[in-house]
Amino acid sequence: MLLLAAIAVMLAAVASCARPGTIYHHYVSVDDDGWDTCSYAVFTFDIDSAMSGGAIDIDIELRLRPTYSFANLWLEASDNASVPADYAADTLQLRTADDAGVRAGTFSAGLYSLSLPYKHIESVRPGTIGIRLRHLMGQSPLPGVKDVGIRVVKAGAGD
Repeated sequence: MLLLAAIAVMLAAVASCARPGTIYHHYVSVDDDGWDTCSYAVFTFDIDSAMSGGAIDIDIELRLRPTYSFANLWLEASDNASVPADYAADTLQLRTADDAGVRAGTFSAGLYSLSLPYKHIESVRPGTIGIRLRHLMGQSPLPGVKDVGIRVVKAGAGD
């Protein structure tokens, strides 16, 4: 009985952390030896007909080890949100530390967690949307990156 109560409390805590309106939220773990520049983190999610025509926000999320030694992380993000057969690429910079070297994000369980707004889509099409991420840093493999993820939320949910 005590075990069931503990599980219920843990599930309630996890549910309370979820951002309202979340459609998709997933991480891909990076190899312990580092993130190779040729290795893409690939995500796919479906937009059903009920969500079609609505607006969504897409965030890129990272979990970095304290050993990550750079003040930024350059990323290539590509997606097929506009044209299903064609991936459009963007180059993004995520600041991981300020000018004084103080790490950005929140620190928990030995990792820094950061989030970068990637894209707002005003009238999303129904179907499968794919997103591919890779780093553009000069070092490969890139040490210190633990997980790469995306979060897709219904625009305006929880604001």
